[in-house]
Amino acid sequence: MKVQVATLVLSDQAYSPFTLHIHDDLRGELLGEGKDLQDELRDRVARHLKRRLGWVPWFFFVMEDSDVYGDPTRPHAHGSILIPRVSLDRDGVKVPRRWTNAVSRMGRDQAELLEGRRVVRAALKAAAGIAGGRPKVALSSGIDQSRNVWFRRKPYHTVFNTQWVDYAFKNTKRASQTLGDNRLVMVNGLRAEAERLWELIRKGESALASWDLGGSAESQLEAEAA
Repeated sequence: MKVQVATLVLSDQAYSPFTLHIHDDLRGELLGEGKDLQDELRDRVARHLKRRLGWVPWFFFVMEDSDVYGDPTRPHAHGSILIPRVSLDRDGVKVPRRWTNAVSRMGRDQAELLEGRRVVRAALKAAAGIAGGRPKVALSSGIDQSRNVWFRRKPYHTVFNTQWVDYAFKNTKRASQTLGDNRLVMVNGLRAEAERLWELIRKGESALASWDLGGSAESQLEAEAA
């Protein structure tokens, strides 16, 4: 329920579901150092987003390492992430011509969402370990890593996406040798806004009396961007 409400919050902006596999060689490095895969992936996603955007868009993901039959699979995350509008006129950044050409056809807001999607996808790929000189075919497993990040083709505004959330949690009750019991990662800003929305759903307008109007979704994002 917490994640369903968080999805409602994301849908007020624009968001995309994603699936992310950690590069097999990177996973081996992290486990060899005794690192927690879930925490490391969270930190890597946040770091690469901030490096490209200057701030961290809201996101959540759920980790799993087994398939629907309970057989082990490569550890991976299913989640959703806010897609920000990103300027097409940033200094020193080469923007795909198809986005700039799209301004007259679909408007600047939509074109900037497409650029935001491109930037976020690049950050997720870097977080997965695909960048940074690691080979396309992992040395440790011989598996092609080029499809380690799956992303929707365009910004996503659907309010209800229960099938995706249910799918993300499908194997969280199964025991794992590499993952903890709590498989959910949600950044604090999104968690707080989801809690606010849930209070509004439960209590109605009386919940507004306890709200800090400076803590709205838009002002939180502006603060993080600053």
